[in-house]
Amino acid sequence: GINAEYGDKYGEEGLKGGMGGGGPEGPGAGHFSSYQFHGDPFATFSSFFGNEDPFKDLFGDSGGLGSRMGGFGGMPGGMGGMGGGMGGMGGMPGSSGMFGFGGAQKQPPIEKTIPLSLEELYEGCTKKMKITRTIHQANGSSSQEENILTLNIKPGWKAGTKLTFPGEGDAYPGRKAQDVVFLVAEKPHSFLKREGNNLLYTAQISLVEALCGNFEIVVPSITQEKVPIAIGDKTIKPGSKRKIKGYGMPISKQPGQYGDMLVTIDVEFPKHLSSLQKQEVRRIFG
Repeated sequence: GINAEYGDKYGEEGLKGGMGGGGPEGPGAGHFSSYQFHGDPFATFSSFFGNEDPFKDLFGDSGGLGSRMGGFGGMPGGMGGMGGGMGGMGGMPGSSGMFGFGGAQKQPPIEKTIPLSLEELYEGCTKKMKITRTIHQANGSSSQEENILTLNIKPGWKAGTKLTFPGEGDAYPGRKAQDVVFLVAEKPHSFLKREGNNLLYTAQISLVEALCGNFEIVVPSITQEKVPIAIGDKTIKPGSKRKIKGYGMPISKQPGQYGDMLVTIDVEFPKHLSSLQKQEVRRIFG
């Protein structure tokens, strides 16, 4: 199977040196994560049954599934020799895999999720991924091969964006090597939420501010800039909206263009009023 680990703080040298371990989350955090894939069906069987042949009871002790079905999984010989009953299929020219007719078949791609912060998706970033893949030979032997892949994350990419490296996965005789696909995922943000190319922010104001007006809301942007919104001499209803143009995410297909910041105003009501305060409220609004 394929083993991979990624990091950004230590870069390519850190990957080559096997530097792992924890670290703070967020942009530039020095951490690696590893995972193991099985592209070979017999490797999957072995993970459940160990080295025992799970088909021994069906076929007896002589040869097991691999020898009974010849070319299963891309081994030479097609499906020849299944207990003698399907020997006629063994000599099919150009056969590949269990039912292959024609060119070399390709293994299903390997997918790995890459979680990225909103800041990384805003600015763009580079991730290094060390891949260790297995090269299987027709004689049953195998070897491992290491490679460092560079993931160039473009500003404005959304969750679900795929970055494909063709042929970087495990390789089997008679088949094309697997593709390795990295799937972008978005980490939750502490005060912002993404909606397409826009960013959403909720501003809290007091009941006094909502009733009297004449105040200013300061909105923090994703770049830590403080953006003021002036509220005039008018009352503000809970759920009121304001838009700050150009303070959203970069639009990846339109370089230089940005979405907007959409601000929802939430009014904080007092948790308790004294008897005197209630009388004043009734007198003013009654």
